Amino acid sequence: MSTTVRAHTIRNNQIIDNRTGLIFRKSDRQHHVCRERSDEHWTVGILFLDGSGGTNSPVQTAANSSFSNNNIIGNW
Repeated sequence: MSTTVRAHTIRNNQIIDNRTGLIFRKSDRQHHVCRERSDEHWTVGILFLDGSGGTNSPVQTAANSSFSNNNIIGNW
């Protein structure tokens, strides 16, 4: 049985000193990111990556997502 998850909550994590902090690929979900520490990465703290190959199917969006009380500093 397969289950499709429509919303993700990421909370109270420390993501430090990686190439990239958070990567959302093929993003058509609602994301709730709060109280995250994402710093000192080689590139960026949060990246939305279009995984559709240019077709935009499924629709690549961060609509209806929320980001609050995050500490995203010291990245490239």
